[in-house]
Amino acid sequence: MKPDGIDFVSTFVPPARFEAFKQSQNFAWYFTEKSDNKVLIKVNKDTGEEVDQILLDNSRPIYQIDTPQNRIYYGNGEVLKVFNM
Repeated sequence: MKPDGIDFVSTFVPPARFEAFKQSQNFAWYFTEKSDNKVLIKVNKDTGEEVDQILLDNSRPIYQIDTPQNRIYYGNGEVLKVFNM
């Protein structure tokens, strides 16, 4: 059985780094649909304003947010995408 993209990437990340994949103090990420697109939206917790959004390929995304590195790892089948925030 092949590992999915997120499992594969996690083998390169030291175990202590997994604490970095949580929401930050100032921002939260939400998955939603906008205009028939599936998007991951970054929201400022203080203002409620949308700060950023990333277009995803499917309705059941597998993703990890790495706040210290400012990256999002997104897996879809055998494809892994890395977005800079």
